[in-house]
Amino acid sequence: MKRKKYIVIILLTAILTFHFLNNFIWLKKDNSISGVDAYWHFIEIIKFQLAFRRIFHSSLPFFGKIAQLFSTFKRWPTMNWPPFYYLVSSLINPGHFYMLRLRLYANFIFYFILVLSTYFFGKKCFNRRVGLLASFLVSFYPSICAFSRQCGLDFPLTGLTALCVCLLVYSEDFSKINYSLLFGLSLGISTLVKLQVIFFLSAPLVYSIIRIFSKERKEKPRSLLNLILGLILAWLLFSLYWGFKLKDMIMDFYNQAFFLYPLYSGRQHVFGTQGVPIFSLKNFTFYPAYLPYLSSLYLFGLFILGLIMFLRGQNRLKAFFLSSLLVPCFILTFISVKWGRYEMPLLIFTAIISAWAVDNLESKYLKRIVTVGLLFYCVGMCLSSSWGWAGNYNFSLLQDIWTQPPYRPEPYDYIEEMRKEGVIVPIEDDLVRGKEVRIWFRGHVEELIGSLYLFFQDYIFDDKIAIKEWHGRFAFCRWGLHNHRQILL
Repeated sequence: MKRKKYIVIILLTAILTFHFLNNFIWLKKDNSISGVDAYWHFIEIIKFQLAFRRIFHSSLPFFGKIAQLFSTFKRWPTMNWPPFYYLVSSLINPGHFYMLRLRLYANFIFYFILVLSTYFFGKKCFNRRVGLLASFLVSFYPSICAFSRQCGLDFPLTGLTALCVCLLVYSEDFSKINYSLLFGLSLGISTLVKLQVIFFLSAPLVYSIIRIFSKERKEKPRSLLNLILGLILAWLLFSLYWGFKLKDMIMDFYNQAFFLYPLYSGRQHVFGTQGVPIFSLKNFTFYPAYLPYLSSLYLFGLFILGLIMFLRGQNRLKAFFLSSLLVPCFILTFISVKWGRYEMPLLIFTAIISAWAVDNLESKYLKRIVTVGLLFYCVGMCLSSSWGWAGNYNFSLLQDIWTQPPYRPEPYDYIEEMRKEGVIVPIEDDLVRGKEVRIWFRGHVEELIGSLYLFFQDYIFDDKIAIKEWHGRFAFCRWGLHNHRQILL
């Protein structure tokens, strides 16, 4: 038994080490930001980093700093995006800001959570082999690999969803107080990353609550008490941010959920992919059709075969897994805003079912062949999609976002245009004399930050930064450069 445990530890360590090194080398070559949401999260990370640094270096006593940090956290102005992920990035960067450290270490924390939680989830539901293969599969899904290198909330949400489901299963329908409280803790933290975690935990949670009432009479009170204590803990953490924004949160959800409905008369939205009409075939098939893109065609095919085997067999967890897959899809389908990445946490369940199917193959030789085939396919797909060899995998439905090799684009944009116009030298002269230089520009502030970051890399964060939006599409950004010059853009 000890030997098997050591083998599992070695294999899990190998999986995590592979992804850490692959992302480290990738990000050393390409630290640029891509994607609208990624740019905006990048901005919020910088803002929170500055707020955290001011508190960290202030003369306040320790508990005064904690109180100030709590005040900053609860009043953070992003409505849809609680600042827990930004807090994690600040804890990793308490002094100087390094983008590599943020995108590598901060995301790797959630990679670690995802892999280990999936392993223990599969082990608890089935056995050690299923857990190990599921943790391998979920870590190598192309969307997981790609988003693990970006600034965004869907990847951390996926890791925390896996942790919540794992702890829920280990609580054994809230019969164990320690796992019940840990579930409440993880659920509360997850709501401080992205509130959509509720969509993915609603079915497993309701399933466990129903099972409480099927227990013997003497066990019900204890399980109900553990459930209440866990939910109270989750609510307390939820309230750290959302408690001050409940009304705004409800209105914002209403607007995003119903703005494409016929009788909707509120604020109009322009985001979401393509504005898919709610009562259309495309809407009802949007998320099921996007799942192959998140997992690749062959791994999706394995999941479909596994699901058929799973539903045809005698399995006590059939309702649990089926509801965990269908309920989030149903909820997301009737929300007007559509992005395929919203369903990424479903990959946890697809990995478990796929691994169960492989483990339940009757022939040992076939099982070994499939396992070895998955090993080579997944590692090859990850390396090819990471380093630009994905032409061999086009038949796997890999999207461009999953197959972007690292690159360093020429740093032109605003800086190069300013050089061509001959204004850099006069600006630098004014800065040396201590003057403040203002440069007006039209466009989006996140594009400017991305351009400056590509040009200056991490040096632009060595001093104080202040970012302020001004008059709609006009914006100013002050950057403290490594040579202590300041520029206001």
